[in-house]
Amino acid sequence: MNDRTVGTCSICGGRVTVPTVYMSVKPPRPCCESCGARAKQDFGPVVEMEPRATVGAKEWGRALLRNRWESDC
Repeated sequence: MNDRTVGTCSICGGRVTVPTVYMSVKPPRPCCESCGARAKQDFGPVVEMEPRATVGAKEWGRALLRNRWESDC
């Protein structure tokens, strides 16, 4: 009733839906109405990421002060 169709199940060919109303901060995973299978990935493609550089407290404070007056936007 309050579900949005997002595709077709690759296992059984059933309707894959996501609730439009949910009581959570994290959105629900798409689920097949026929067989109950869930999407492997939550949403979208996997994005290649790299870890943030580790910065010491003194350098971090200087960077904050510098960025306070010089904005990149």
